[in-house]
Amino acid sequence: VRELSLRKARATKALLEQRGEWNDDTLIIASDTVVAAEGAILGKPRDEAEAAEMLRLLSGKTHQVMTGLTVLTPNGTVTVTEKRATAFSTEILA
Repeated sequence: VRELSLRKARATKALLEQRGEWNDDTLIIASDTVVAAEGAILGKPRDEAEAAEMLRLLSGKTHQVMTGLTVLTPNGTVTVTEKRATAFSTEILA
């Protein structure tokens, strides 16, 4: 997630440079988040049914949420990663 957020920020910078829109006041904030449960990283759901199935899998169980965040300016780049164990429970799923 750290590398993905950095890649997103750099790609945005390249696009802004190409358009002539990169300047001293530019601030880019990019992030990426993944969820890991039962030893597997969950991708983005393909549709509503898959999203509901993922919520069922996660509901009532502790899982890991990892986020990478990059802030890129003309003065430098800062990238951080945060990892949290989290849980939720829902009783209403179609």
